[in-house]
Amino acid sequence: MTAETLDPSRFQGVTITVDPAARALEVDDVSKVFRQGPGIISRLRGKTAERKRVVAVDHVSLTVDRGARSSACSGPTARARARSSG
Repeated sequence: MTAETLDPSRFQGVTITVDPAARALEVDDVSKVFRQGPGIISRLRGKTAERKRVVAVDHVSLTVDRGARSSACSGPTARARARSSG
């Protein structure tokens, strides 16, 4: 992933048309899974333990309508957070 700083003068005279009925953001059924295992020192010492599967995000959907001040989340993780927060 790279980040770039853009010079605002590059956009002089540019017109962007936005459909007010279109959604601002829609993310559907996103998951993030990674493996956690022994660190580099352990591996150098010959320890080859099984890598543990860690689910960071589990099937989350998010929709933000244009002009909305809050977002609607769905999915098991969002519902669990909603229940635990009151």
